[in-house]
Amino acid sequence: MGNKEEAVVDAEVEAPVDADSVDAKTEAGLIENAFLLGLGAATATANAVQGVTKTLVDQGRMTQEQASKFGQDLARRADQQTKSIQAAATGTGQRAAGAVGFATKEDIARLEGEIDVIKDILARMVAESAAP
Repeated sequence: MGNKEEAVVDAEVEAPVDADSVDAKTEAGLIENAFLLGLGAATATANAVQGVTKTLVDQGRMTQEQASKFGQDLARRADQQTKSIQAAATGTGQRAAGAVGFATKEDIARLEGEIDVIKDILARMVAESAAP
């Protein structure tokens, strides 16, 4: 084999990759990038809308009241979309955490309960062994 081929083979052997963790990391990165892209787009859109409505008001083609109502309507729609995106991201984050193998709050609570039961059993066993 040539040197390049040997280097590729060595790299593959030396750095095994867990497909599940790569997928979860990639998914989390995509979510973050999509969120930042949406945030940037929302900011740019809000600035553009303010500029357009100001121009329309200045030209007398829209009243200040209409511009204000329009802005409030856009803000309400943006808030609804933000909540929808947050809900989707939360679900995706939970699936990604599960794929990586992180314990959930429910897992921890269940384990704490099991530990309490084990402590009780051990305490009884110690008490019984100490009894005459």
